[in-house]
Amino acid sequence: MKQNIALILFGLIVGSVLIGIAYPFIKSFNHSKSEAFSFNSVKDLKAKMLESDARDKKSNGSVSFRSIITPHYNDDIIYDLRPNLDVKFQQVSLKTNSCGLRGEDYTITKPDNTYRIALLGDSFAFGWGVEYEETFAKVMERALNKIARKGERVEVINFGVPGYSTFQEVALFEERGLELDFDAVLVYFVDNDFNLPFFVNGEEGKVENVLNFVRKVRKGTNKKLEEKNAQLISKIDPNKAITKLNALAREHLFKVFFAINPRPNWANTKKRLSALRRKKIKFIDIYTPFLELFNSSGYELKDLQLARDPHPNAIKHRMLGEVLASYFVKEIVA
Repeated sequence: MKQNIALILFGLIVGSVLIGIAYPFIKSFNHSKSEAFSFNSVKDLKAKMLESDARDKKSNGSVSFRSIITPHYNDDIIYDLRPNLDVKFQQVSLKTNSCGLRGEDYTITKPDNTYRIALLGDSFAFGWGVEYEETFAKVMERALNKIARKGERVEVINFGVPGYSTFQEVALFEERGLELDFDAVLVYFVDNDFNLPFFVNGEEGKVENVLNFVRKVRKGTNKKLEEKNAQLISKIDPNKAITKLNALAREHLFKVFFAINPRPNWANTKKRLSALRRKKIKFIDIYTPFLELFNSSGYELKDLQLARDPHPNAIKHRMLGEVLASYFVKEIVA
């Protein structure tokens, strides 16, 4: 993975609108857009994370994406959030705990009479551009604690990191989550996780769209590319990561729940996730109840996203949290 691969941080986002989500991430690293899409190696990418310049502090006091992450020694993780942050990021406050997770510190030993849920995901789960208390993780936690039996409580610990793909999410959880004695792990899946990280170098160092690149590799039209990148293509397959998480669940006795970001094409996304057919993984259909909630809300689609990019805003986070909480009620009170 380390040699002759131009690896970029973020999962491929298709379409000009969604590219607007990714560009604020990558422009932290290079001055020109063409440079920002390519690094020569994972090592070079990590080195860029450690640099800083005038772009890392905005005029409004907010810091750059590069300012909140740090390189990770494990190339399955690549980078993670800096621990003990207390900064302004994307125009909202951002605090991380001593483990580099968004939110407060938690005891390693799970308190008595506590149902503990780990939320795995990318910038959507992290809560890009919304205050911590407005994220669907916290909305869900508050809703479940309202219905919990007397003396019992629920903790939802947010492992979401902007730009992550499923393989990184599972690797981070394996490193930091197993000792926290979770009852459940919820994977919040966004369908760009099917793709290679953003852009890769094609033949002779040319930067090319990763869809074209993968097509060449999988058709076997270029044996050299195929040999060099087969390991990377296999590594980032979300089915492989989900299968690994399922194995961890059997070993450590927690349940795995899986939800797909509610979009009209969610059913096609699910079909591509063959790993979900495993009996230990509980799929949550959030699209249907989310659509019902949206249709009764009086909102328009534009009312559910941030003003500056298509990430979900606090309104959509609240709706997602309510839908997810309604599913977990039977798990909590069982």
